[in-house]
Amino acid sequence: MTKYSFFLLLLLISFRLVSSEIEVINLHEYKSLDQMVLENVSNVDDEINVETNESSENNIENIVVESNNVIETELEYTNNFITQNDSSLINSVLNNVTKIKSKVLQSELNSTLLVLDMNYENKNNRDIFLSLINYFYQIGDISKVYELIKSRDISKDENLNFYNFLEMNYLLSTTQLESACNFKNFLNADLNLKSMFVDKIEIFCLILDNKLSEAELLNSILIETEENLDDNFQQLILILTNKSDYDNPNSLFTKKINSDLIFLYSAMARIAELPLNEKFLEVDPLNLAIPIILNKSTSDNLRLKAANQSFLNGNISIESLAALYQSLDFNSQQLNGSDSIIQDLDNNTELLMAYYFQYINVQIFPSERIDAIIKFWNFAKSKNLEFIAYSLTYKIVDSIDVISEYLDFSPQIAVSYIYNKDFEKAINWIEFYEKTIGIDDKIIYARLLVDL
Repeated sequence: MTKYSFFLLLLLISFRLVSSEIEVINLHEYKSLDQMVLENVSNVDDEINVETNESSENNIENIVVESNNVIETELEYTNNFITQNDSSLINSVLNNVTKIKSKVLQSELNSTLLVLDMNYENKNNRDIFLSLINYFYQIGDISKVYELIKSRDISKDENLNFYNFLEMNYLLSTTQLESACNFKNFLNADLNLKSMFVDKIEIFCLILDNKLSEAELLNSILIETEENLDDNFQQLILILTNKSDYDNPNSLFTKKINSDLIFLYSAMARIAELPLNEKFLEVDPLNLAIPIILNKSTSDNLRLKAANQSFLNGNISIESLAALYQSLDFNSQQLNGSDSIIQDLDNNTELLMAYYFQYINVQIFPSERIDAIIKFWNFAKSKNLEFIAYSLTYKIVDSIDVISEYLDFSPQIAVSYIYNKDFEKAINWIEFYEKTIGIDDKIIYARLLVDL
């Protein structure tokens, strides 16, 4: 990372870490998984999965009030740093910061980049804006791409076609098909250079509007004029128009997936109730996660894999992930015979994660529940998915009292609270363990995490 990149990162996070609001997440019992996912696509970056008490909220408010002047100064300074430097430098910086591993750091950086104030009459600023769009797309946050595009007038921008292409893909990815079909009228014919993109959108919208004759006519012209026939699109058209039956999942998307058309394919497949496959996740594992999650015909394993990635990428909330985990259909016999089903699912990490989570929730006695939680954490850690496990079990762990019966589990419980940024409760468990047993390697690790 260049010295400019490092300077910018330090600058961007210096004023935002103290100002993040902590939001209490309430479980919306009667909302569908689709609603939960789509509602959180654009705002999950601001959520922190911690239930705070009144005093901690007041402390945060005091910090924010005391820091207002500093924040405003830093915002102005950051904005000036970006807008007063050459776009090629900013582009280089943004290319570097796509490699950030820290989700906290990246979240704060992203929040800052979304509120930059630029004069788009200036060509350099328009180039910076293009760099921002590319940055958010590269990190898999197409919702932020859409938010940025809608934040300004792009009608005279030299990159208008590219921005319209991305906006259409966002609408397709979130299954806002009525909006997508209305928006197609704003697409320039030049976008047909992207694998006949506009014509294929038009055909799909005609089918949705039940104008099958018009769709078939336009598609026949497409077949005659397309240089390399798009077999994936034609197969979807045949199924959508009831000219072909679908009976073999392996027969779908056997050809190479065109990256320009992945969002269109995913929307068509969902309407036709057809499953997506691993190829979609291979083409774009970040931006295709939401369409895969929303496609209920897709295998549970792939939907869970996409959901895990999407949560870790900050695009869906822990409630949405928990709802998907809970939606899997494990019967009572399987949930009562944990050893046998764990053996059966030995090579399926995603399904086992969901199974462990459901197994925890059917335990009646507290001692059995904490034992199930520990097993879940250990399994998740072996698969590098401990952050997901700790997040999913936060509310369950929060119901456990600090008593001697759970003393041996204190270090792990403390670590789970640390991952969920509930440091006060983590310290309670650490001090309870240290006063009762003393200091050993297990509790030193938890204490080190708190200090960090």
